[in-house]
Amino acid sequence: MSLRFRRSIKLIPGVRLNFSTSSVGLSVGVPGARVSINSKGDIYTSAGIPGTGLYNVERSSLRGRRSRRGAEAEVSEYYAPPKPPKPSFFANRRERDFYDFMNKRFSGEELQLDKEIIDESLALAQKHKKLKYTFLSIAFLVGARDDSKLPNLLEVAADVWQNAKLAFGSYEARKYFPLLQMKVDITPGISFDDSYGRSAFGFLYVEVLQESKKFDLALQVLEEIGTNQLTAVSAADIELSEKKFEDVLDSTEDLELEDEATGMLFIMRAAALSELGFHDGALEAIKRVVAKRSLDEEVRNRALWERANIYERQGKKSHALKELEKIVLADSKYPEVMNRIKGLRTTEAG
Repeated sequence: MSLRFRRSIKLIPGVRLNFSTSSVGLSVGVPGARVSINSKGDIYTSAGIPGTGLYNVERSSLRGRRSRRGAEAEVSEYYAPPKPPKPSFFANRRERDFYDFMNKRFSGEELQLDKEIIDESLALAQKHKKLKYTFLSIAFLVGARDDSKLPNLLEVAADVWQNAKLAFGSYEARKYFPLLQMKVDITPGISFDDSYGRSAFGFLYVEVLQESKKFDLALQVLEEIGTNQLTAVSAADIELSEKKFEDVLDSTEDLELEDEATGMLFIMRAAALSELGFHDGALEAIKRVVAKRSLDEEVRNRALWERANIYERQGKKSHALKELEKIVLADSKYPEVMNRIKGLRTTEAG
């Protein structure tokens, strides 16, 4: 028996949890540079900034290569990946219980993240003291989807966060959690995408804290995750929502526009400048983001959206309308943008 995980489940808005064994394969390299080969013969070469979740990934394949020795020789070029991890013959009861729980609760195509998982997690946390916080982290993971099933959600999260080394440093967590892939939207266009661990838990915890309007605690957790591009984006996003525009400016000084994360920080800086009345400076910042064609389309669309906001603050509704129309020019599947366009057209006609 081996673990079988469903591909993807939505936890809360902007947060997805992927369960898959397809990523199991040969992976070599160092933090920031890695080459991976999977069972299908796909080769992935990634390079990026460790700890940020931001990577450039290039894909090639062994499937297109043919040996002069013929098709039979070609098969030998494939790397046969190991099977997904499972307890060895000599595994202790603690690991076997953890494995059985994961296999029972997170296998199949019709996975239900329900209260039974939370109850069993809490029971196993009591049974296996060494895995207490590991199991509590799973209870939080499921409870984040519907906090009515875990009324003390924030209390559990705080407990796990304070004991993160125990939660994610246990042998079982290190062995089996890499199969759980988390994607947490930091802000539209920027996301944390990595296996379940301390950082993934931390970003999810921050999202839950934001939903609970506990912004100061969310900023504290971001600081404890560690300084990187993603925590900087998340912190600036919170400061904007809290109308702490001076703080946004302080945290986005001396930026170099290099990638999606720094592009988003430029956009947030522009928003703060505009809110403080410095519209020309804000427009100049947005102009640099839009001009950088290497940035992801979603980030550049976010820049156009913010430029529309700036023009509206200046009373230039026709200019704002043009910016929004640029977003839907290539793809009209943006209902919020379409609604805003309709609203601007109505006010202009009136």
